Amino acid sequence: MKGQYEVVNEVFLFMLGILIITILATSLETVKTSLQTLNLKRNYEQVATLITSLVVHSFVSGENTTLSFALPPLIAEEVYVINCRNNELVVEELNNPLNNLSSSLFNIPIEKTVACSELSSARYFYLRNTAQDLSIGRW
Repeated sequence: MKGQYEVVNEVFLFMLGILIITILATSLETVKTSLQTLNLKRNYEQVATLITSLVVHSFVSGENTTLSFALPPLIAEEVYVINCRNNELVVEELNNPLNNLSSSLFNIPIEKTVACSELSSARYFYLRNTAQDLSIGRW
C-alpha cells in the first residue's frame, strides 16, 4: 500500500507543476497583449500630435503655407489611415477601425474646410493651408 501513496504524491506534484506553468503562460500572454495595445495607442498619439502641431505651425506661418513631413508607413506592422473631418483628426488601423485615436484640431476658423483621408503607406505627406481650406495629401 505504501508504494501507491508515493505514486499518487508524484502525480499530484506533476499536476501542480502543469497548473503553475499554465497560469504563468496565461499571465505572460495577457501582459504581452496589454503592452502591445498600449504601444499601439502611443504610436497613434505620436502621429496625431505631429499632425496637430503642424496644423498649428501652418496657422502661425500664415495662409498659403505648405509643410512637408514624413510619417512611419506602418505601426505595429499595419497600414493606418489619417482622416480629418469636422475639426477632428482620426488615426485608425486600415484593417481594424476599432484600433483608432481621435484628436481635436483646435483653433481652426469656422470658414476653413478641413478634409483629408490618406493611407500611411505613402510615408511622405504635405499639409497645405490656404484661405479656404486645410488639406493633407501625399507627395
